Amino acid sequence: MSWAEANSEDGCVVIVPSGIYRVEAKGIDFNGSRFVSRIRVLLDGVGEVTLGDECGEAGTDSGQIGVADQQVLKSAFEARFGDDVDAALECLEDAFHSEVGVFVPEPGSETSLVYVPSGFGDGGGPVFPLLSGEKCVGIEHAFIDASDPF
Repeated sequence: MSWAEANSEDGCVVIVPSGIYRVEAKGIDFNGSRFVSRIRVLLDGVGEVTLGDECGEAGTDSGQIGVADQQVLKSAFEARFGDDVDAALECLEDAFHSEVGVFVPEPGSETSLVYVPSGFGDGGGPVFPLLSGEKCVGIEHAFIDASDPF
């Protein structure tokens, strides 16, 4: 989610079980230029999953996208910055100095945001639930389709 989408009215919020999640990124090569084409966030310990029907779309305006517990992350930012959105955005921009990483908004907090580059940069793409049987245990977000021209 982009910081602008860190509320339930914008972006794509998918309800998943509480737990520890692993984040996987799939790369794609365009004649020697490598990009992240998809990101998958999956409840740790879950075996085989199937891709469900598209459940929404998420975008970015920062060239990177993050995944986190939206409510917990928003509460952590509000506790640290109050209503000062500029300070929160500056903190995020300062933190995203590498291509991939884990951002902790408040030192010592258990709240974290995993971030990766989002395909070609700014834009959006479909979000799909990852299903174990009928249960949603994660999401997959596509930035670049393998058939997209470079």
